[in-house]
This record gives sequence, structure tokens and C-alpha cells, in this order.
Amino acid sequence: MDKPYTTREETIALVFHAGDPPTLPERFHAIQAVIQDPDSGAEDLARVIGEDQATSSVIMRMSMSAFYNPMGLPVYTLPEAIARIGMQTAAQTALSMSLIYGLFAPIGIGTIRRLWAHAWAVAIIAAKLDAHPAAYMAGLLHDLGKVMLGLRVDMEYFESELGRLHGEELT
Repeated sequence: MDKPYTTREETIALVFHAGDPPTLPERFHAIQAVIQDPDSGAEDLARVIGEDQATSSVIMRMSMSAFYNPMGLPVYTLPEAIARIGMQTAAQTALSMSLIYGLFAPIGIGTIRRLWAHAWAVAIIAAKLDAHPAAYMAGLLHDLGKVMLGLRVDMEYFESELGRLHGEELT
């Protein structure tokens, strides 16, 4: 695109022709399979999460935070960390990281981190507001349109102020 901002009609046309969103990463499906298996435990989830350094380090840091570890006791293994924060929290964190990192791989790491942090925070808030499992995923995926604009329409979209368009607002 030659110009950084478009009119409402141009943006709608671009989105209409953008195609389907990228497919879910394999790790996302592997985590889903573990958490849907009633016989799985922290060890099983740790095997899947342990394949990814970034997710493993986030889970370990969470387990040693003051929120999950008020006594300051050390955690040495990923299964211990998962047991401390809980299977659901560990799985939600791993799912969101696999989804965000998998979908946003072509984008710069700084942008990925910002998008993941925002999506994860909204997902956590949504899960606190509504206990239904879909609430977490709805929060996690709420900005998928922005992802589509960035990945399929214009990579410069991520460099601009998100949502700031010339002309009418997209509301």
C-alpha cells in the first residue's frame, strides 16, 4: 500500500479479500489434546510446554512470582511449576503463547510480545468475568481482525497507530 491510512470503504474491501486467518500452530493442538484428556496431568502438560523455551520460562517465572509463591519457595522443574500455578492457568498461558507466537511469526518480536501481552491480559480478565471456557478464548482472539489486517493486507499496519484511519472510523 502506498498510503498508510485508508478510507472505510477501502479497508472493508481489503479485509473482504484478505482470505482466511492462518491455521492454528501444532503446539496449540497438542496442548488442547493434553487438557482435554481426563487422564493427563502436570507431567503430560510439561512435556508439551517443555518443547518451547519461551513458554517454559514464562510458566517458571509465574510459579515463582509473589502471587503463586508467597513463601518464596524454589521451583526446579516445569511439572512443579505447573502444579503450583494449576493446570488450567498453565494451559491457558501456553495456549495463548502458542497461538500468538504461531500466528505472528512473520512480525517483529517486539510487536509479538505487545500483542501477546494484550491478548493474554484480555483473556485473563474475560475468564475472571465469566467462568465459561469460551470466555478465555474470546478474550484471547478478540483482536484477530487486527492480525488479519497486518498479516494479510499491510504489514505496515503494525507500525501505525492501530485503528487510526483517514476518513470514517471502523465502528
